[in-house]
Amino acid sequence: MWNDKKQQRFDALRLKEAKGVLTDAEAQELQAFFAELEAEEAETLKKGMEKLDARLDSLRAEKERVEAKNERLAAIIAEQEQRKKMTITLDLTQQLERELSGEAAKLGLSLSEYALRLLSRRTSVRTKPKTGTELVAYWQDAGLIGTRTDITDSQKHARAIRVEAERRTRKG
Repeated sequence: MWNDKKQQRFDALRLKEAKGVLTDAEAQELQAFFAELEAEEAETLKKGMEKLDARLDSLRAEKERVEAKNERLAAIIAEQEQRKKMTITLDLTQQLERELSGEAAKLGLSLSEYALRLLSRRTSVRTKPKTGTELVAYWQDAGLIGTRTDITDSQKHARAIRVEAERRTRKG
């Protein structure tokens, strides 16, 4: 066991070694001190490494439990998603299919995505928007916002429409 007496002797031998006046017996004594220090350090490190290994094993086991739980949850979610989905086959006239495909293309959607959007809107019509925020959200859900890519400045476009409307004469 390392103590103050050994430390003082070790320091004295190291000083002699630095000055170059270390005898052969003192060199062997210094080597013995180094060996003792290394053995104590190895023992201390061994205990620490054993603790780390035990912690690592515990973390690995916990990781396996969490991954297994995640897999079970993913399976549950997939099962619930499958329950939510329903496949519908529609017999559309060619004219209606062309019209819907054209509208879908304007929005950058496939026909099935567009049809799903149309069907989804049906539920949002039940609750009419009451505020400006709700109206904008409704328009976004309906796919109306951002469909006029030819309009780069919406305020300027709105002013032009207003001016045009003001200049229009009423009939009858």
